[in-house]
Amino acid sequence: MIKLNDLTLKYDNSIVLKNINITFQKNEIVGLIGKSGSGKTTLLKALFDFDIVKSGKVTYNSTLINNKVSKKEILEYKNKISYIQDGINLIENLDFFKNVQLFYKKYKNWFYKNFKIFTKKQKEEIFDLCSYFELTDLIFTPINKLSTGQKQRFSLIINLINNTEILLGDEITSNLDYINSQKVYEYLQELKKEKIIILSIHNLNDAIKYTDKIIAIKNHEIKSIYLKENYNIKELMDYFD
Repeated sequence: MIKLNDLTLKYDNSIVLKNINITFQKNEIVGLIGKSGSGKTTLLKALFDFDIVKSGKVTYNSTLINNKVSKKEILEYKNKISYIQDGINLIENLDFFKNVQLFYKKYKNWFYKNFKIFTKKQKEEIFDLCSYFELTDLIFTPINKLSTGQKQRFSLIINLINNTEILLGDEITSNLDYINSQKVYEYLQELKKEKIIILSIHNLNDAIKYTDKIIAIKNHEIKSIYLKENYNIKELMDYFD
C-alpha cells in the first residue's frame, strides 16, 4: 500500500500539485485523468522522485520513504517500481532480446546477470508475452527497423517482464491502435491482484472500462475521486482536452 499525505509537489519553485491525500493499493487499477499540464505525470513521478516533493509524506506499507532514508532503503523501494512512459526507452541499434538482457532486473544470480543468461522459465515468459502482443517474429529485429507502435509494445513488455510490485504508466497506449490498446488493458486486469497499478489515461472510454478508481485532477489539486460504481460520464468529460 502507498499513502500520500498532504503532499505538495513543485518544479522550479512552481507548485504543480498541492493538498494530495490518496491511498493506492493492490487489486485495483487507478486511473489519473486531467487536461494536458494538469499534473498527472508529476503525481506519478512523486512516487519515486522525491526531489519534487516539497512537503508531505509518502509511505509504502507504513514505512516513510523520502530522501532522508538510507540509499539502500530507497534503492529497495525503487526496485519495486516499473515506470512506463509514452516515449520509447529502448536502445535503437539493438534488437528487442538484447534490450531485455540489458534492462532485466530478475536474473537468478550474479553469474546469470553478468553473462545476461535467462533461465528456461524466464525465457518462456519473455516469448509468451511477445506472442500475446503478436511480436514474436520481431524479437531479433533491430529496434530502429520497427514502427512506433511495435516499439511501444516492446517497451511495455520489458517492464512487465520485470514483474515489479508497483506499475506506473504514463499514457502507455498513446501510440497503439485500438486492438493493441485493449490487449494492454486486458493484460493489466490479470495482474492487478498482485500489483499496485496507477495509470494516467488520455482516453475516457478506456478509463471508464478498465479502471476501478479514477482520480480527477484540476487547478493543481485532486478535485474528485470516483469509484467504478459511481462513474459519471458527464462529469468525467470535463477533465479531458
